[in-house]
Amino acid sequence: MDDVGWFAEGLAVRVSGQLESVHKDVAKRAVNEGKVPNLLSEAWSGKYRYGVAGSMVKFVEAKWGKGKVLDLLKATSNAEALKMLNLSDGDFIHAWRQWVEAS
Repeated sequence: MDDVGWFAEGLAVRVSGQLESVHKDVAKRAVNEGKVPNLLSEAWSGKYRYGVAGSMVKFVEAKWGKGKVLDLLKATSNAEALKMLNLSDGDFIHAWRQWVEAS
C-alpha cells in the first residue's frame, strides 16, 4: 500500500476537512514554487505532501466523481489506480496540475 500512500493519506486529509483548513492552498503553493511531483510515486513526499495528496483526491472526485474515489480504494498500486483512471502517470500529474492552477 505504500505505493498508493498519496491516495490513502490524501483521502484522510480530504475527508477530515483538513484540505479546507490546515492544508488550504498548499497544492497551489507547491505548483507556484515548482515543488510538484513529476510522478505519482513522488506525491507522498516533501513538505507539501499532505496538501498535494489531498488535492489529488479532490481532483479525482471533481473529474470522475465520488464513485471513482471509492473504486480507487481497491487499488494496491499506482499502476492499478492509473489504469482505473485510464491515464498515464504523466497525464495524471499534468491534468492535476492544470486543475490546481485553474482553482
